[in-house]
Amino acid sequence: LWRTFMFNAITSNFQWSEAEALTALHDRPWTAIRMAKTARKHGLRDISLMSLNMITDTTMDVSDAFSKLREQVLCYNNPNSETEMTGGVNLISTTNLSYFQSSQTSELYRLKGVLLESLGGRSKANRAYSYAVQMCPSYSRAWGSWGGLCSAL
Repeated sequence: LWRTFMFNAITSNFQWSEAEALTALHDRPWTAIRMAKTARKHGLRDISLMSLNMITDTTMDVSDAFSKLREQVLCYNNPNSETEMTGGVNLISTTNLSYFQSSQTSELYRLKGVLLESLGGRSKANRAYSYAVQMCPSYSRAWGSWGGLCSAL
């Protein structure tokens, strides 16, 4: 809360400046994403999603947008809820991935494969892992996840 208050104070004092210049003044998206990651790792998925939803009013660079999307997908990776995992798959499927680097796109398709595999769709997971590897052949996590699926067959 204190950081949010400080970011709002800085933003209100520099209203004469351009919006893009203000993004360099503070790290509000990074703070919210980091808080969400910490909450998720402690099993507080609702707090994590709430923290991520606080980011809507700020402009973000591509790396912050990727981190936010990745954290949202990881929050939806709940083995106890098919609905949430399906929501994670839909989130990736409806996102315009053209802004991301190939390694970031590969990670998102890898996560899509993880969710599809958990939902029991091994052939769809195989396609997602395959696409992840095609997007960035040097991304080892995609290869590892795909290898794990193939060895489980």
